[in-house]
Amino acid sequence: MIMTSEEWVDRQLSMKKNIYMGGKLVGRDHPLIVPGRNVIAMTYDMAQDEKYKGIITTKSQIDGSEINRWCNLHQSVEDLLTKQKSTRCGIHNCGFCMQRCMGNDGLNALYVVTKELDEKYGTDYHNRMKEFVAYFQKNDITSSLAQTDPKGDRSKRPGAQEDPDQYVRIVKKTKAGIVVRGAKVHITMGPYADEIIVLPTRVMTEEEKEGLSPQGKKKV
Repeated sequence: MIMTSEEWVDRQLSMKKNIYMGGKLVGRDHPLIVPGRNVIAMTYDMAQDEKYKGIITTKSQIDGSEINRWCNLHQSVEDLLTKQKSTRCGIHNCGFCMQRCMGNDGLNALYVVTKELDEKYGTDYHNRMKEFVAYFQKNDITSSLAQTDPKGDRSKRPGAQEDPDQYVRIVKKTKAGIVVRGAKVHITMGPYADEIIVLPTRVMTEEEKEGLSPQGKKKV
């Protein structure tokens, strides 16, 4: 599915208020948010323009439907080169970063890593990832990539931090998945992304695979 910019903005405006600026709760129509949101809207407009057909658009690996390239799973060198071309087209239209690159990179990275994990550990992450990609493409999702943790005292390991929220960590496991807590360094497009893909920034030790307090006990 390829959305129009109007449809995407309507979806943004329907989201609940959960953004704080200057200590105040604001909506996604705040004057300081709208310019960045307009850049993302441009990527939806370009996908509707016949001039960019095959550059900003492509075919889904999941179901063969036409999708925005920023929802694509790269299958070839040609895919990667066309992604670069679409990035340049976007930059030429808006004059600066068009923002959807990192979320797409994270989507592709997780698609590969979940497959490797399943092959090594007999898990079922990849099938769940396929379901997420299908949802992502069907709804023409814009995502940001939250990668960098504040890290706190950088002379100490994540499990030794006085404030464990300096790293995103698992605090609860349920049948539906996991619950995480912690902070990521500010992501510019976070306020107007449909989804935020959260990745770790460093290799954790065996003792740090779940949320730990500074004393080495699980902090839930």
